[in-house]
Amino acid sequence: MESFTEEKQAMCRRAPSRRCSSRKLLGTTLALMLALGVGLMWAPSAEAQTCSASGSFTVLPTPSSNIVENTVGKTRLRVNNDSLTSGNVDVAAELCGTTTFHLACTDSACNSPLPAGTLEFTGCTDVVTLLACDGANCNGITCADGIVDQTVLVTMPAACVPVAATGSVLLVDVGWTAVTPPLSCVDGSFFQRGETGPDDLVTDDPACSPPVSSGAEGSANLLTPAQGCPECQTCNTESGNCDFVAASEPCVDTDQNECTTAGCDGLGTCDQNHIPLSSIPCNDATDTECGNPGCLNGVCVSNHFPEPFSTPCTDTDNNECTSAGCDGAGNCDQNHTFAPDSQPCADTDGQTCTTAGCDGLGACDQNHITDCTIEFCGDGIVQPGRGEQCDDGNTNDLDACRNNCTLRVRPIPTLSEWAQLGLALILTAGAGWHLRRRRTLRTD
Repeated sequence: MESFTEEKQAMCRRAPSRRCSSRKLLGTTLALMLALGVGLMWAPSAEAQTCSASGSFTVLPTPSSNIVENTVGKTRLRVNNDSLTSGNVDVAAELCGTTTFHLACTDSACNSPLPAGTLEFTGCTDVVTLLACDGANCNGITCADGIVDQTVLVTMPAACVPVAATGSVLLVDVGWTAVTPPLSCVDGSFFQRGETGPDDLVTDDPACSPPVSSGAEGSANLLTPAQGCPECQTCNTESGNCDFVAASEPCVDTDQNECTTAGCDGLGTCDQNHIPLSSIPCNDATDTECGNPGCLNGVCVSNHFPEPFSTPCTDTDNNECTSAGCDGAGNCDQNHTFAPDSQPCADTDGQTCTTAGCDGLGACDQNHITDCTIEFCGDGIVQPGRGEQCDDGNTNDLDACRNNCTLRVRPIPTLSEWAQLGLALILTAGAGWHLRRRRTLRTD
């Protein structure tokens, strides 16, 4: 081929011709072919494109808090596709195999499942149709109790479940009932988790050669309400458990016993009889005249505080020869003191020859004084009860006291009798004087 030299190029510029034009086109074509070849040498081959499979689970429990005994709930499982090509292009994937759903664990990775019966599996529901999964619904997804406690096996159909690039698919609602939810003195926290097998999420985009796979996982946190701690226990906020308080810490007294003080026993229980009391007043026993109730070793007893010795108390034995009094030990002694000897008491035997009297030893002696003298007029004793007005002890009926022991009543003298009496007295006095006179003269 003829070289298209600078000289010829100059000639073509000065006198353009068809030949010059053809040669110029040929040169341009060769240059373009050379550039295309170089570009193809350095461009990456479409057959060398690689992918990375990646996905996750969204675990959405309802309710997720205030889980108590008999709470009925469900957890929605959603798979998310995050697979990419080596050129950071989103690619589709599909979920195959069996996904394990953990109903209740102590940690988000479910390294420590909670005991069987914490939550009870009640079945799965199609998210779209809200019908129970029986193989025909849920796009062929089926659910069954897992071999391991507190797990549910969610199995994809044989054709797998397609998941679009950067897309997600709602799988199922897993139903459950709280039977023995974990209790805590703070908010009780536990977890649910969904996880596929390590190769269950597979890229199926033609750009990925060969297809790659990975697993998907995700968890959610659930809460039970704080249960608090009973009396004599305190909440350990780190462990969520209730620790025992020290022995003898005060607690609520509920037995209404005045003679005991309630206190914690150091084992988490409020002991109503923790501290028995003594020698303090109480009101649960009978109060008597001779004593007041008081506590004795935790029991309210009568007469714990006795009244002083000889404090008067009610006399109930009707004994005239004794007086009741407190004995200093809380008792009312009916024979506390004796009446003096010979103090009169009721005569009840009807004997006229005896007189009743206290014997000084607390008894009424009906024969205390014996006197069998027969009463009669002339015995020198005036006995008004027998109608006697006098008794001079003789039988002379001419004196002032007649023989029937009545007074003799003399009539009042008349004036004439008084005159005669006066004259007699004068004559008697004169005669006496005259006689004494004669005796005197005779002596001289």
